[in-house]
Amino acid sequence: MTQRQGFVDDFGMDTITLAGELSAKLAAMRAAGFSQVMLKANDIVGHPGGVDAGVQAVRASGRRGTKVGPAENIATALPAVETIENIRAAELATRELNAPYLTVM
Repeated sequence: MTQRQGFVDDFGMDTITLAGELSAKLAAMRAAGFSQVMLKANDIVGHPGGVDAGVQAVRASGRRGTKVGPAENIATALPAVETIENIRAAELATRELNAPYLTVM
């Protein structure tokens, strides 16, 4: 972002900061002007339509995926339990979205 533009085009938001389902989170980010999204793995892995539908929702939103990370338990500040299946699905989503980072705890 340049000082002259004054937009949030160069900034992203993490889906863990918003409540609701993935499409609503992405719509809120779009409305706020964020062009990038860091994804909580559960938003992709736990999407009602499956991982492919979660990836498609991100693509359709026009937000650029920059990271897929583990679900976190906000109350205890500890990562949620990751299963190998969820890690593999998050890895797939990371590749499909061309996100440069996959965080696993």
